[in-house]
Amino acid sequence: MENKEKKDLISRDETINKIMELLGKDGVPSRTVLVGEAGIGKTWLAKQVSKRVTEAASSSYSVLWLHLNKKIGDDKTLYENIAAQLSLFFEYEEGASQTKVETKVDDLVETLKKNISNEIIKTKKKNLLLILDDEGSMTTEDNVMKDLNLRQFLEDAPKDKTLKILVTRRGEIQEEESKTTIKVEPLTEKESQELLSDSKDWPVFLKSLCESGEITEPTLMSCIASKSQGLPAAIVVLTKTLNSIKTLSAQQRKIFKELILSPKSLEPAAASKNAVDRSRYNPVLRLSYELLKPEKKIQRPVIACLWHVLDFYKYSGCAYYRDLIVHWMLEGYFDPVKSVEKAYQEGHSILMEFMNRGILKMQEDNMVVPEVSMRYLLDLEDCGFFGRSCLGFNRVYGGDKAKGLGRIILIDDMIRTIQSKEDKITTLIVSGNRLRREVPNTFFERKEMQDLEVVVLFDPTFQDLVQSLSKLKKLRVLVIRDCDLIKNIDEFKVLENLQVLEVSGASYLNKISDDLFKNITKLQSLNLSGLSIESSPSTIENLKMLRCFILRDCPNLQDLPNFNVATKELEVIDIRGARALKSYFDRVKDWKDYKGKNKNFAHLQKLEHLDFSGTQIIRLPIFHTKEFSTMPALTRLLVRNCTELKRLPQLKPLTKLQVLDVSGAKKLVEMLEVCLEEKDELRILNISETALPELADTINDDVHLNQLLIRNCSAMKELPSIEKLTHLEVFDVSGCDKLAKIDGTFEKMSYLHKVNLSGTALSELPKGMSELANVKELVIRNCSKLEALPNLEKMIHLEILDVSGCGELKKIEGSFENMSYLCEANLSGTKVKTFRELPKQSILCSSKRIVLSDSKFLEDDEWGKIKEKLEKDPEGSSFPGLADKTGEEREKIVHHGDRYRVLDPEVPKGVQIFDTNRPVDDDMSKAEYVSVSDNEMENVSLILDKFKMSSVKGCWVERCKKMENLFVSSSPSSLEILWVSNLPLLKRLDSGGNGGSAVFKNLKKLSIDCCRNIETLFQGASQVPENLEVLRVKFCDQLKKLFDVEEAGELPNLRKLYLLDLPVLSSDGVKFRSLEKYTKDKCPRFTATLEELKIGTAKTEEASSSKEDQTRKDTAPEIQTTGPV
Repeated sequence: MENKEKKDLISRDETINKIMELLGKDGVPSRTVLVGEAGIGKTWLAKQVSKRVTEAASSSYSVLWLHLNKKIGDDKTLYENIAAQLSLFFEYEEGASQTKVETKVDDLVETLKKNISNEIIKTKKKNLLLILDDEGSMTTEDNVMKDLNLRQFLEDAPKDKTLKILVTRRGEIQEEESKTTIKVEPLTEKESQELLSDSKDWPVFLKSLCESGEITEPTLMSCIASKSQGLPAAIVVLTKTLNSIKTLSAQQRKIFKELILSPKSLEPAAASKNAVDRSRYNPVLRLSYELLKPEKKIQRPVIACLWHVLDFYKYSGCAYYRDLIVHWMLEGYFDPVKSVEKAYQEGHSILMEFMNRGILKMQEDNMVVPEVSMRYLLDLEDCGFFGRSCLGFNRVYGGDKAKGLGRIILIDDMIRTIQSKEDKITTLIVSGNRLRREVPNTFFERKEMQDLEVVVLFDPTFQDLVQSLSKLKKLRVLVIRDCDLIKNIDEFKVLENLQVLEVSGASYLNKISDDLFKNITKLQSLNLSGLSIESSPSTIENLKMLRCFILRDCPNLQDLPNFNVATKELEVIDIRGARALKSYFDRVKDWKDYKGKNKNFAHLQKLEHLDFSGTQIIRLPIFHTKEFSTMPALTRLLVRNCTELKRLPQLKPLTKLQVLDVSGAKKLVEMLEVCLEEKDELRILNISETALPELADTINDDVHLNQLLIRNCSAMKELPSIEKLTHLEVFDVSGCDKLAKIDGTFEKMSYLHKVNLSGTALSELPKGMSELANVKELVIRNCSKLEALPNLEKMIHLEILDVSGCGELKKIEGSFENMSYLCEANLSGTKVKTFRELPKQSILCSSKRIVLSDSKFLEDDEWGKIKEKLEKDPEGSSFPGLADKTGEEREKIVHHGDRYRVLDPEVPKGVQIFDTNRPVDDDMSKAEYVSVSDNEMENVSLILDKFKMSSVKGCWVERCKKMENLFVSSSPSSLEILWVSNLPLLKRLDSGGNGGSAVFKNLKKLSIDCCRNIETLFQGASQVPENLEVLRVKFCDQLKKLFDVEEAGELPNLRKLYLLDLPVLSSDGVKFRSLEKYTKDKCPRFTATLEELKIGTAKTEEASSSKEDQTRKDTAPEIQTTGPV
């Protein structure tokens, strides 16, 4: 904002006086409108006016508020809302003294009107001020005042009162109301400062940061006020946020400085990355969002809940606080839900955090609304609303109470309808753990259950569940999540009122009747994720109201419905993880002859999110027709790891695309020039690990691109000029081993802060890159042709310089003296001699480190001390090497296994576990202990091959949803420890070839946990790991045998055996002659004792069957049925 504009700003006191003036004299009707952007303070001003006209003892005003951020479509809803504000009606709260009315709706409305009128008359005030807040967000002024005749009611009922109206509305002044409309301006600089100073604690907290040297800005408060752009909401949310968290982590302090203390010249790039509408980017509001994010090591769904809140408000308006928490549960943010009460408590803690931070605000009757100005935030690193959500239920609900949850309460580990003696239950949300206390066959046949409309079941264990639920003909919402007992859902075809259906995680459900959805014509959201179906019912194609089609992780899916028939309302198509899907078209020999289904998606004009990741499709649909030249809603196109995809269609019609990710499409060889045309909104382009030989020249026109990721593209030899990408912040071409040339210059990319050129054939730094002052990370590892680097003195914000492995690098020009932000310089494996022009001062308080060419390193809190050590020992002969680091020092290089030591008591002491999700500076190929978690690859061998690991001794694998086996024959034989947890598709440990015996030759400790589909650990005598010493197996529902061998084998070294909750496991005859400790619990079919296991169970079972009644006093003390497993 220019100085002239700042001087013209009207203060809040002046604005309030102007509103009072427009309200007019007593007895004179008036209408005043406040307009302005979200968060500018319109509602606050209305509250101040309300306070001013009513606070005096001689006040002639009574005030009535009506929030229009909810759907008010009929008289009943309107007058219930007004009555609720006057404490005459309680819609949601249990226990309220509300008489049940068995009269007709018309009679109820008349009763409400009479009570409201009497209440207003009681006040004996001349003027009635009606405040219509947030007009137009869900309901308009005309809807309530004219269509529902509220004006006439308020003017006629209390005849001696004058009606004055104050409206708040987002937007601009309309011509016809310019005389009675006030545009609410941003705060003046003085008001911003005063608002900042209202908090007593956090300025002191920030002052301490200044005193410690972490923030050196002397006018910090004025800087925050300036960056807030006079938006009150931004200041309020930040002050509450800082009050809430009290202290900042190192990462949060870094973000604070980047957003608040950065020069204004950097804001255009930040706006491009962080805001949907770049003109509405607010750094202070963005800071509050960043401070909400949990630390990486903490898994909390808080960000998912925030995006849901903003999406909920857009489509459904305000929400009752309890409903909002339940919506989060329905979307799967707290999965797996073992206890509804615990999941609700987690949601409630997040809601309270939002309230404490000012992100959520409370209205009357416990209704909450978000800080709407946050809706302009954009976080492309997050997978977005549809990327996380299971149903998109808020879009089905749309603020219509008839489609909602009703009046609900949390009680007895269930969420259900608030029930009086006459009421029946219409909503029931319950987990399988709670259901086990009920009688399975009769629970849903109770009289009070027959009016159920919403049923949500988490991990249920009822055998006849489908049959029982199919009798509930009033069901609108049915969610059955993680029920392995379901094998058929065809009986649901009679549930014609369904609007939402989810049956997910039922891995034994392999077929669905083709006519299932023939009569379920009202369906708007469908989730069939995690099933074993090969084809989806064709009747889906006739669902005219369908918004969400989600079939994630269906490994056997080979066909899709025809989206060209009637599904024009679709907003999301998500079939990621359908690994068997090769074509969603009709199968024809020649593509040219194809005229059938799904060839074109252009008619899906509301489609926002399209995800084919992990499938084997060979082509994408077309996105344009003569009738539809663009797809204006699609923002994310994700085809990650589509290993058979060979070319992309014309993507020019996708004018609003923000993220295009084709990474891992290893056969992708063609991307037309036109694909990148008209992509003004494109922020992230990821073509990593593809076979593309070139990048289209049109990339240079995508001027708002924020991240360009071209990792491991081995066919890429040259890049075209990208010098127009002046908003680029991340540029990564690491692993492009043939890339030898990048055209154009980088000199205008002033926002670039992260560069990775590792493993390329570049012989010099790209032109102009050394001139960029804002680069923070410059990583150029293993560039064998790089001999010298230019002067980097202008990179004054550089924090990390890594040229390790550049074997021919001999010289780095210039000095590092002015690089006050530098924290690490890695020269290992180069020919660069030790340089002494280290930074004179350090702005960042983190430790500093330099790694010399011979891998000797120095580490200290200050560069001055490091420089002194170098001067004393220029050759570095007394310095430690990276390989010498142990204990806490090595934590800074690897992510070691503290977490696994809690989960796995067999983790060796003193070892460091490398996390394959976060590769470190060391050569990962030498790692001996590794963890693999949340990985999309099909087996562990592929990951080990990726990092060229050949000497792995310990491997911890968890939450890898696509792995059916762990190892192939090429895997290393050095493995001694294997820990596996939560692999839902795992069927065996090896690939079934002859190499398994080599992989497990040296295996000593094995732990298998929560792998529900595995039936045997090792198949065949050759696979039995003879050196195994410890075996732990628990919660594997389908495990029938530990070792599937024809003849009794032997594990001569097994000392410890732990078995827990293995319902179908039986003895297999393998002998454990050295067994010392044997723990067994909830394994009804595994009856062997310790002594029987020592001699081989097969030999003893015949004898034991004839001695069923004989007590085994000699062995009983050695079997522990409780205790840690």
